[in-house]
Amino acid sequence: ASVSATEATRIILAIYSIMMIIAASQIIIIINKSHYEINSIIRFLLPARRILRAQADPSAATDLTVTIPLKA
Repeated sequence: ASVSATEATRIILAIYSIMMIIAASQIIIIINKSHYEINSIIRFLLPARRILRAQADPSAATDLTVTIPLKA
């Protein structure tokens, strides 16, 4: 069962492409996680800014809604 050079190259390329796909999916997972973290921080800070503005200007306190981000 001798493997020719072209077959060996093809096998190596297949393994390499599978590894690349796995690496890419890992990167996507990491980006999604950090994206969720950033979103929850922003979602937490936006109402806080509105609260501070409401303290300075009482008329802005009509649409005051506080949302606390909870991890699923």
